[in-house]
Amino acid sequence: MKPFLTLAIWSLCSVAFAQVEAIIVAPDKALPGELVVLNSSKSKGDNHKWITPEGISTAQAGCTAIDSQVFFATPRAGSYTFYLIVSDKTAAIDYAKHTVVIGDSVINPPKPEPPPVTQPGDFAKLTQISRANSLALNDPKTRASLLASLKPVVAQLKSLCDSNQCPTLAAAQSRFIGTMEAVLLARPRGESRDANWEEVWRLPNAKFISDSKITSVTTGIAAYDAIVKGLE
Repeated sequence: MKPFLTLAIWSLCSVAFAQVEAIIVAPDKALPGELVVLNSSKSKGDNHKWITPEGISTAQAGCTAIDSQVFFATPRAGSYTFYLIVSDKTAAIDYAKHTVVIGDSVINPPKPEPPPVTQPGDFAKLTQISRANSLALNDPKTRASLLASLKPVVAQLKSLCDSNQCPTLAAAQSRFIGTMEAVLLARPRGESRDANWEEVWRLPNAKFISDSKITSVTTGIAAYDAIVKGLE
């Protein structure tokens, strides 16, 4: 997967009922050497980012979340998975995953397991996800930097709420996400920069929070706290 490209669109938390929807329109199968086009024409949102698989050359066209396309053609049979991430100006996020099978080498690719059903405010599982996926990246420097930067942010948000000065949910999102993106952007080139924090760590966290349908800032802060605890 390609190295991280920091963009405002790649926000962590889809915690409000915003009109954001990521939809990939593309074929499921193609012949070796055939041109394959994936597009976002049915998506809803203000910004977007494509994550393309390694091992193939791709081209992209279009500047918005509803007119972008990815093109590729490869003689190599196999299964190729693409992600489309869409966000809006409130930091709400949605993503879609689509696999294209080239040739006959993969007749029935395995279907992904459905995400677990979560209960609002129950974030013990989120801590487990954050911990397991961050450790799996084998990038202790970035993991430590994220913990050192995000833990004070959560502490300050809690303190504001304790003193009846809670920020809005959108403001809390912006503070947490902005700090996270700053840490990832500051990574040096090399092994740390190449570690795929987007798909392995951030995407599962964002999906869990989105499924939790958070609407209050206090619950949102609890979710951020769970993510940080997974980095300890």
